[in-house]
Amino acid sequence: MQKIGIYLRISEFDGLGESNSIVNQRLLILQHCKQRQEFADCEMSEFIDDGVTGTGSRRLGLERLKEEMAQGKISCVIVKDLSRLGRNYIDVGDLMERYFSDGNIRFISICEYLDTAYAPLTKAALSVAFQNIANDLYSRHLSVQVKASKYARARQGKMGVGLVCYGYIKDPEDKYGYLIDEPAAAVVRGIFELTVHQNKTTGQIADILNAKSISPPGRHMQEQTRRTNWRFPVEGTFWNSAIVYRILCNERYTGLGIFRQNERLIAGQRETTIKNPRERWIMVEDHHPAIISKELFQRAKECLSEKCPVKAPAKRKIGTLFHSLDQGGDLLSEKDERRMKDEQYHLRLELLECYQGYKENSMEKEQFKNRRDELTKKIKAYKEQSKRG
Repeated sequence: MQKIGIYLRISEFDGLGESNSIVNQRLLILQHCKQRQEFADCEMSEFIDDGVTGTGSRRLGLERLKEEMAQGKISCVIVKDLSRLGRNYIDVGDLMERYFSDGNIRFISICEYLDTAYAPLTKAALSVAFQNIANDLYSRHLSVQVKASKYARARQGKMGVGLVCYGYIKDPEDKYGYLIDEPAAAVVRGIFELTVHQNKTTGQIADILNAKSISPPGRHMQEQTRRTNWRFPVEGTFWNSAIVYRILCNERYTGLGIFRQNERLIAGQRETTIKNPRERWIMVEDHHPAIISKELFQRAKECLSEKCPVKAPAKRKIGTLFHSLDQGGDLLSEKDERRMKDEQYHLRLELLECYQGYKENSMEKEQFKNRRDELTKKIKAYKEQSKRG
């Protein structure tokens, strides 16, 4: 019995239109299969990526589909249109060549009237290539537009964020507004007071807070929202010097709105996220109520610099960080220095440089694909070895 793989995907960039919803994609494909007698007795399996961009490399549904195709469990794959399969024409082309053509797997794209049982990919290659390129360019253009729109709103003080920093809560009546969370704000004020007026170190302040059984920021947010399915791990039940240090360095407590501290260079690919230098931040004065004064923040900053002098970052020894390439920099941070001993980190650096080279058109398509696949295999092998070791 043949097994058909139905791939469904919708991303945050597709909006809320019914045409691209998971439900409608499923209905369209099922109706198509009912009209074909050859699919009457076939087993169908769904592979879904809900809320995942087509330009990203981390799609669990697609990865599961690839695994079953590689194992010979899937004989036919059906999608609503080629853009559901992805919007990166290199990845989509690689998928079609490696799995559909080489694996002799039938592929159907309903909206493009593409069925490799009647028109092999070798014959439809030109139209498919143009469609994939159009999808890729559309995604890139849309990404630029979305970013420009977000930055324009941010300059007007409309900074939308997923999570607000410790000491604030979201205003239920204004999606861009912050309100002071008084219990947490009192802790923040106490941290600054202990630093400036009592000359306490970050470690000593953490001990004081732990002695009072005060919940750290991550735990406090869990208690406030009663959520347990956090995307990122939160701190334990204790304060430490790193948490206190982050609070003392956060200028948002003076009422300053800060946006664009981080930026993703390639849409959908989290590994290309960089930290922007301060001159590229979008900052709005008096964006929200201040918890501390600017004078107190500046004095705390001076106290920190006296207790924890910042060392000049060492010169780069090997490799090139993706964000440094983009900004023309040539220095490593202290965190990067610690990572230099990690083999997996070097491999990831090379992978990011590979993406950057292709982005700047200094690397050919085939060269990029081969190098990318080689580095990806090495990273996976290193991870498996680390787990066994």
